[in-house]
Amino acid sequence: MAKFDESMKKRILKGMILPCMIILLIMGLIVWRACDLMFGPEGDGWRAVLKKESVKDSSIVIPQRGNIYSCDGVLIASSVEKHKLVMDFKSEGFDHALFNAKIDSLCICVAKLYGNVHTPEYYKSKAIEARKNKKRAFVFEPKFVSHSDYKRAQKFPFWRESRRKTGFYVETQVERKKTFGNLAARTIGGFNPETDKGKNGLERRFDKELRGEPGVARMELHGKGKPIWVNDVDPLDGADVYTTLDMRMQDVVTSALADVMQAASADSGCAMLMDVHTGEVKAISNLTRLGTSYVDQKNYAVGMNSEPGSVFKLASVIALLEVAKLDTSYMIDTGDGFWKEKGMHDHNYKSDGSGGFGTISLAHAFHVSSNIGIAKPVHEYFSKSREKFVDKIYSMKLADRMDLDIPNDVRPRIRKPDDPEVRNDGNYLTSMSIGYSVQIPPIYTLAFYNAIANDGKMIKPYFTRAVKRDGKTLESFSTEVICPKVCSNKTLGKVKEMLKGVIEQGTGKKAKSDILELAGKSGSARMHYNNPTGTPRDYQMSFVGYFPADKPRYTCMVVYWQKAQYYNNVTSKAFRTIAERIYAMTPVSCETALCDNGRFAPEIKGGYKSDVEYLLKELNIRYTRNKIEDDNWVNTTTRDSVVSMTQMKVGKYTVPKVIGLGAKDALYLLENKGLKVTMHGRGTVVQQSIPPGETASPGKLITIMLK
Repeated sequence: MAKFDESMKKRILKGMILPCMIILLIMGLIVWRACDLMFGPEGDGWRAVLKKESVKDSSIVIPQRGNIYSCDGVLIASSVEKHKLVMDFKSEGFDHALFNAKIDSLCICVAKLYGNVHTPEYYKSKAIEARKNKKRAFVFEPKFVSHSDYKRAQKFPFWRESRRKTGFYVETQVERKKTFGNLAARTIGGFNPETDKGKNGLERRFDKELRGEPGVARMELHGKGKPIWVNDVDPLDGADVYTTLDMRMQDVVTSALADVMQAASADSGCAMLMDVHTGEVKAISNLTRLGTSYVDQKNYAVGMNSEPGSVFKLASVIALLEVAKLDTSYMIDTGDGFWKEKGMHDHNYKSDGSGGFGTISLAHAFHVSSNIGIAKPVHEYFSKSREKFVDKIYSMKLADRMDLDIPNDVRPRIRKPDDPEVRNDGNYLTSMSIGYSVQIPPIYTLAFYNAIANDGKMIKPYFTRAVKRDGKTLESFSTEVICPKVCSNKTLGKVKEMLKGVIEQGTGKKAKSDILELAGKSGSARMHYNNPTGTPRDYQMSFVGYFPADKPRYTCMVVYWQKAQYYNNVTSKAFRTIAERIYAMTPVSCETALCDNGRFAPEIKGGYKSDVEYLLKELNIRYTRNKIEDDNWVNTTTRDSVVSMTQMKVGKYTVPKVIGLGAKDALYLLENKGLKVTMHGRGTVVQQSIPPGETASPGKLITIMLK
């Protein structure tokens, strides 16, 4: 038995040798072939096929566009994602039973999300119809919702389940949003999402910096075909632009300009506020009539050339004082207001001969803006040497382009005596002396008057302080001197007194303030005087000056254009309004005028805690904080010499109480809830049409009254 077993084992082992050798040979061939495919000549080809199958798509990764900030770091333009809520009824694994169970509650939530534009039953019928038709991309509403609303929608009944079961997803679009709406909108600029580029203003000027650098991503299939995006090159997000604009001042300037344009039934206008010593443009407003309202859509201040009119007389007076060596007491016979030789008349001329200013001094001619009083001495002293007058104008850099940091800025057009267009024009010099036959953008006039306020030093207006990325400064901007001295100190002293005289006893009386002393010049001009039918704007009205008169801090210019009807120049009122309000916003003025005795404190508006606290500290006003958590919104009350701050209740989905806040803070809080806001008046909010605590339905209109 043992021998039999041993012989059987040997036979079996001998029989297995061949099969085993065959199996080992086959395995060896497989390993050899695999190595040949991986490292041999065919490997590259097969790897290309594999890559083609596994990499289904590649895409450019768009970087996050940078933000634009005001001078004090307040966000004024940013990119905001908005979403359209979509359902895919062809989604594999769509749970019809769950849909039937949750559709009613889902539609109630959807109706509330969209402000109850339609009933839940309406949305339900639309959804059931879409399921019946197996729509691939069904939307309850074509409207986009904010990112926070999208997050809310993710928690709605049915939609809170997996996408595979519900087919719920979003279509996302990036929107460039201006925090302060129409304020300085044209200067900040527009953005075209289709081209991903800035269209105008600072958005265009710094488009490359704001846009950043795109990355590259590819979608690979991993595991059981699950797609995953992989960045081959990470995107570099755009840098941030920090402007010189102060949005509080911007609000003041825009409101004053809108009021004066409304009073004059003006078609368009602009207003600017510039820091005397730095050249920073603190506010700029460009308004165009659109129906019954005004919008900031065209940059007249920077991009429009026009005859400046009487505000140019300041340059003529400087030429008379410095080149002709006249004095402000020099006497001119203006007669009855009509200069027959030149066909020129003053604004008080009367056909019966009872008008005119008679014989007046050069200073008084400037005060009352007499055309003849300025043009006559210019003709007398420069008619035989016109180039001396024009050379003086050029020496003050009024004809040089400043290359502002706003695209499409235009340069002044001041023609020299040898220019073919004016070579044989006998009225060229006298016309120029009163602001005709020249074309100057408003911001150049502003810079010229700023030079007088700045002790003769002309500096370039600029709109941008710095470009930064992650706190690191990439590019910075500062004061740039255009002309070290536009005139001598002696002349400077004389023209400063003349500019004060315009307001004290001349055409700028409406600008006179009981609060502070102002200096400036009014101006009017008939647009395209030699071609009155060639333009839709017939009259330009303006006022430019600085304040306070003795220690200037800001230079301001207000301009508007109107059709066909000559209206009493009310730009001086707008100038005064701006000056008084800006002066009142300055801590030094408030501290001196209101708080020296320490016995009382001014009324302080509520707002963001850190802002209110900063103001109170600057004004050296005592205050208390009552149960305030973190850095939230606060209401304020003033009693005797103490301001009390209390926590403001700002619900997540309810209308906040904005009574007691300023326009900017109220607008921010209400629009942040998705409400559409209309405002009437100025100052502090005293009334709101929707009571605090009610549900803040997106798109709902709320009216606030300010006083």
